[in-house]
Amino acid sequence: MALVLMVLIIAVAIVSFACYVMVLIKMFGENAKTGIIGLICGIYALVWGWQNQPDKVSKNVMLVWSGAIGVLIVLQVLTPMLTSSGT
Repeated sequence: MALVLMVLIIAVAIVSFACYVMVLIKMFGENAKTGIIGLICGIYALVWGWQNQPDKVSKNVMLVWSGAIGVLIVLQVLTPMLTSSGT
């Protein structure tokens, strides 16, 4: 069970990272300062992406990224409970 959860967490993290990179590319396309801030602070990149999603960033990318973050949080909370030995 632990191996399945670990593989799932890694897969969702890769999807989240891919969306982050897509938003970073758009941020650097706007200007270098915005891109550097997004590179340093991922939350800024997430907020910037949602604020600029109609014209600069695809709404689907932002939905997938936000969903992946939510799934990662849930999996990180549930993993210790599901893999405990029961003692």
